[in-house]
Amino acid sequence: MKNTLNNIFKTTFMLFIGVAFFSVSGCKKDKSSDDIGYGSIKSSDWRSNIGDSFVVEGYYDEENGIGKIYDAPKHHDVDAATPEKDYILIKKQSALTYVPDYSQYIGRRLQIKGRLLAATEPSLVGTANLLGDISLATLEVQTLKITDSVSYFQKPVRFSLCDQYPAICQLVLNPVATKVAFLYSGGINAGSAHQRYYNDIKALYWILRNKFGYSDANIVVCYKNGKHDYAASDTFKIDYAASTAGFNAAITDLQGRMSSRTQFFCFINNHGGGFSTSDNINYGGTADGDADEPGTDSKHLDEHIYYYGEGADISDDLLKTKINSLTFGTGIFLLKPCFSGGLVYDLRGTNRVIIASGTEFQVTYPTLSGSYGELTYNFMSAITGKTPDGVTVNADLNGDEKISMYEAYIYIKATEHRNEQPQYNDDGTGNVTTTPSSSGFGAGVYL
Repeated sequence: MKNTLNNIFKTTFMLFIGVAFFSVSGCKKDKSSDDIGYGSIKSSDWRSNIGDSFVVEGYYDEENGIGKIYDAPKHHDVDAATPEKDYILIKKQSALTYVPDYSQYIGRRLQIKGRLLAATEPSLVGTANLLGDISLATLEVQTLKITDSVSYFQKPVRFSLCDQYPAICQLVLNPVATKVAFLYSGGINAGSAHQRYYNDIKALYWILRNKFGYSDANIVVCYKNGKHDYAASDTFKIDYAASTAGFNAAITDLQGRMSSRTQFFCFINNHGGGFSTSDNINYGGTADGDADEPGTDSKHLDEHIYYYGEGADISDDLLKTKINSLTFGTGIFLLKPCFSGGLVYDLRGTNRVIIASGTEFQVTYPTLSGSYGELTYNFMSAITGKTPDGVTVNADLNGDEKISMYEAYIYIKATEHRNEQPQYNDDGTGNVTTTPSSSGFGAGVYL
């Protein structure tokens, strides 16, 4: 009886030790992130944890096949680089013979258990010098479950412009030799280059070409990696990648096409870098080293826009230098990125109309559907008389059957649906306003 009790005690003790050992070992390889961000994973020594498993929760998003989860849905809509602590990249299971379709999860809150590894996609690696090595931290999915069935944002749709604007696709005006356009969007990298950026540039390309007489040759497009996001019958022309070399080549190309008689339209799309006063976060603004920021900039920061897949970006000073190297008679600038109001002062000129999506301290957004930029959608609606969704609108304030840039801005401001404050300047001072004069320079400027 004594031996039996001893054996039971030994067996129980060994079982307890085994369970304790398994639990300790399991804790080392199965960790939970904090609930308000992923800083516990994306730490300065994150690479020392490669191979460990973590359990996280967040809202799933996917761009160009690159998955990520955010700690809050709002990050999906902001056209600024998401702070590193607020997202983590997600890699689908690699052991499978096919790639799982996660589109059903977009916008939903998920709990994911995954193994930590470093991203290898070229554009992500290319921007690591800019965003930091921790931007490569990725969880490879081991298990996944939905913790909230509500979708907090939608998957943007790819669209055919001809379905929405059939008259524009059917009507091709004789090109006007003096009209030149530059359409630019970098998108940072594959995980941040949103579908809406492609939609915006494609729609504007065809509107400029078919409705306003800009020729194919005189619309210079600098987009992402220089390739189309997908094949379509209404695919537009992309001339250059949004790289340092591509941007410089595009400026050189434009210089050869422009003169003092040129009407120049410039559209800048993309993420923007600057300081957000609403949440007290610096999203990539940098110290104003040459003291050329306006007196209204209490933070004394330069704003930035981004290349694609590179460890560098475009400061407002560099953008100013490049634009001012161009010769043109009239300039129309449509600036979509976050903090784009901060670019107005840099791009100021007596022959220019500048419309920005928000103030220099403000993040900006897509439409509620997520398929277009809010500013771009409203601008296209104003100048064509119809929204991309096919609804007829009227921005013609004086009844002359054409839309000036002043009228376009008034329409944009009146139809704003997001928390943005579109800005305007046409007097050469660079001082932004939301109440421009109906008799100012922009009232006589048309596409």
